[in-house]
Amino acid sequence: MTKSKSQIGRSSVRSGKRLENRYANMWTEWTGEEFRRRRIEGRGVSVAGLEGVADVICTSANCKFAIESKKEKTFSFTATPWSDKSSFWMWWKQASIDAMIRTMNGTHYYMPLVQFKPTPNHDYVAIAETSIQKLTVLSPIAGYIIAPNFLLMHETVVIDGKPLKFEIKSTNVLLTTWKNFITSIDSKSVFYR
Repeated sequence: MTKSKSQIGRSSVRSGKRLENRYANMWTEWTGEEFRRRRIEGRGVSVAGLEGVADVICTSANCKFAIESKKEKTFSFTATPWSDKSSFWMWWKQASIDAMIRTMNGTHYYMPLVQFKPTPNHDYVAIAETSIQKLTVLSPIAGYIIAPNFLLMHETVVIDGKPLKFEIKSTNVLLTTWKNFITSIDSKSVFYR
């Protein structure tokens, strides 16, 4: 029997929540700080103040990243750098906007991070290449750099009823496995103290 669109939608939501919880647990285990899935929807100032704006948030410390959690069965590493319409660049845009909103509402500069599952057996992390300079690197990070084929992406986001225009500048992005990320980066350096 074929599933209806609403059944597929509910299944996708449950699957997304499970992945967000899994990633929150991975961050908690790695850093020793308490991470969890964001529960309140929206991007308004009141929501950002209570919950942050990313998928995975730290409740016990001030994480430098806005963490988006994603997975897609049809994800392709070979197609990722070539189109600003690809799933990856849409995820990157979302994480970048969330980081900008956190930066606007706080006293620190926040950076986008996309944690994603391109295959059932692997978890990857994508961070701006410039973000590495703001972390303590313990060993060289294995992975590869992708350079987008766009100079700017534009997005209008409604925050507290007001449309705000965001401009995401082209930046090189480092793709690495979660395992490489956590063995190469000092976990304490992902927080503002």
